[in-house]
Amino acid sequence: MNKNDKVRNVILIVLAICLIGITVAYASLSQNLNISGLSKVSKSEWNIHFTNLQTPIVEGYASGGKAVLNAENTVITVSEGILKAPGDKIVYTFDVINEGDLPAEVELTTTQMESCRAEDNSDVTNYCDKIDLDLVYSETKEKVQKNDRLLVGETKTLSLIITYDKDKLLTSLPTSPITLSNITSIINYTMLAKENSEVPEQPISKAICKRVSSESDLHDSPLGKFGQVGTTGTLTSGDAFDCDVNGDGNYSERFYYVTDLEENNDIAIMIYYINTANGEASNNYLVAYDGRYSSTSLAENWHGPVTARSYLPTTEQWSNISLTNNIRAIKNEAGGNIAGFLGSKLPTDFSYEGYAARFLTTQEVSRACGISDITYETYNELLSCEYLMENTKYQSTTLLPKGYWLETPKSGSYGAWIVDYTSRNVTGSNTLNKYGARPVIEVSKTKIDY
Repeated sequence: MNKNDKVRNVILIVLAICLIGITVAYASLSQNLNISGLSKVSKSEWNIHFTNLQTPIVEGYASGGKAVLNAENTVITVSEGILKAPGDKIVYTFDVINEGDLPAEVELTTTQMESCRAEDNSDVTNYCDKIDLDLVYSETKEKVQKNDRLLVGETKTLSLIITYDKDKLLTSLPTSPITLSNITSIINYTMLAKENSEVPEQPISKAICKRVSSESDLHDSPLGKFGQVGTTGTLTSGDAFDCDVNGDGNYSERFYYVTDLEENNDIAIMIYYINTANGEASNNYLVAYDGRYSSTSLAENWHGPVTARSYLPTTEQWSNISLTNNIRAIKNEAGGNIAGFLGSKLPTDFSYEGYAARFLTTQEVSRACGISDITYETYNELLSCEYLMENTKYQSTTLLPKGYWLETPKSGSYGAWIVDYTSRNVTGSNTLNKYGARPVIEVSKTKIDY
């Protein structure tokens, strides 16, 4: 292949029909039982399954990626991912949870790719050999292997990582697209044998947020209380929770449930009760949405909340939580990708890398508060979501912030949307230093005690 061919041909590796399967089995419970007298065999439940399937993350020039759970939550089908260049990576992340009453361990795990071929049937062995498949624990990156335990009530977060030419050693490109098919990763769990007549130690509950227990726990508001205790087993906008975001075991940070993540209703969106600065609770700072420009005439709103982002808590400060996806597409209030008077395009890859939280969007406020059209900027439209105005001048005129930034830029202007106490609504403002930064976290419902 000459130099021109290398430039002209695009590496295109398509992940088609890839399956992550999970099977469960008892190890040796097939013997006959003959019980009489006062002895009995109690009912046990074997329930190990996937949950909290996250949006696939792509790295390098990779694109696409889709993951779907089956009805039994035991098979994840991944597809539509495309690897384009050496070093590209697609990461599929999900939890596996033991909701039964028997401890388990991994008996067998295999990850393999059965087919890797070019559309023109040319020899692509050199490229296929550069595909790495790794099934690992997300936090440690250690591979899932035999005898790994999954105790009763325990949840572990796993990642299937598909990498193309990890060390970037290839010096040529394939002449046609390559399709990978039947990528199968199977985890077979079996009952954990009782050791030395002792029941294995069960993990402490990993709940990140717990519902407040009584009305007396709620914060005072001008109209009574901020938020509500809510109903056990149901999440409603404004339900108050105390969370352990830094992993110290203390549930000392107040959050309010807002709504579900639009693309995954197993993820709850929860907003902090106060603004932050340097990751700490603070009402003493007014920050810019994007403050890289010195005057309103030069202000730009089509880069996302670049300046305000730096006031959010980092992953080191709030180490017990993380965003579902650190890379987000910034959208205007209509869900479009245009902002500014001249119709500038909004970023599809705005990064919250290194931060444990993000900002609320106008779409999420609309869903939570029943606002049919946010652009009306209706007076008092947030009184049904009074909790969104805690720790602003709405609560007390002695407080500094009038409100805080939303992630959403305002189309047809150089401004961005805010939660504003003055008219108790969502309205627009120029992007200079006028409002605060209020963190929003994303928490799997399996890690919320509600």
